[in-house]
Amino acid sequence: MSIKEIDPGTVSQWISEGKAILVDVRELAERAGERIAETHHQPLSAFNPQGLPDHDDKIVIYHCAGGKRTAMFGSQLRDATQAASEVYHLAGGIIGWKLAGFATETA
Repeated sequence: MSIKEIDPGTVSQWISEGKAILVDVRELAERAGERIAETHHQPLSAFNPQGLPDHDDKIVIYHCAGGKRTAMFGSQLRDATQAASEVYHLAGGIIGWKLAGFATETA
């Protein structure tokens, strides 16, 4: 079973309502150039679910650059956050986020 995809608008709404956390799984060099303000960083190369903020009964949404990595590793990411109420990956990653008109931060 693969991880479900969710659109940027819903992600933004859930974050603002405090229902979800957004996790950036890109590598440090990628994140250093640009990031979504509300994210928590857990690069795939050193992924540690214990390093995530409390996510019990929250929706966890993972993102990468374009959505391919989170889709590819979706099962492992979902299994690593079993305490979450639901687990998704951001459609289009940070690229999709920007194309939907949402802001990012630069280093």
